Amino acid sequence: MSNTILAIEASSETCSIALLSAGNVYHQQNDTPRGHAKNILPMIESVLEQASIKSRDVDVIAVTNGPGAFTSVRIGVAVCQGLAAALNCPVISISSLAVLAYQAIQTSKTDSALVALDARMDEVYFGAYRVSTNGLPESILPDLVAKPSDIPLPQLNEPESVSATGMGWEAYSEHMQSKFAAYELEKLDILFPSAAYLLEIADKMYEIGKCHDVADLVPVYLRDNVVHG
Repeated sequence: MSNTILAIEASSETCSIALLSAGNVYHQQNDTPRGHAKNILPMIESVLEQASIKSRDVDVIAVTNGPGAFTSVRIGVAVCQGLAAALNCPVISISSLAVLAYQAIQTSKTDSALVALDARMDEVYFGAYRVSTNGLPESILPDLVAKPSDIPLPQLNEPESVSATGMGWEAYSEHMQSKFAAYELEKLDILFPSAAYLLEIADKMYEIGKCHDVADLVPVYLRDNVVHG
């Protein structure tokens, strides 16, 4: 019997929900700015109805726990916490940057990905990832928040193909291009992480027991003076 996994991605401007049930994937996405709090629960209900299952049938809930817009991250994590506590099921929490990198690598077939989200205050949330032999994204350097000029250059293997994606590359295009001028980057127009790819990662993680209790789920903001959004 296949796993039943609910995936919640609400860390960015786009909110998306994905469900794996009986080997089928159901997906909902809403791009309404600041609409996460209003839309997220109806979207979850929608994918459950599409799959003709109840919330009690869910084995595990996956969520991106940041970084991203403070309010958005908080909403996604809070909904995951509430559902998991009510259903007494485990959770899987994954960096939004890891999910974005994974979908960039899967889409472009590159070896690694440099991802950047707009952190405002002239900074980006930055992550560098490649996909490991077990199919999961692994960080080349820890997720960080910094001005583009202060980002440490990740150590890449030769001849490693690299994609670059995320809203941060658009918001600070000149500074990011200057910082990574020595890299041959394949630029992608994937701006935000998607629950569909979060679901793929979560399925692999659940199979090898990489889940945890909801009490251990915490948001990751990467900075103390968070920016609401």
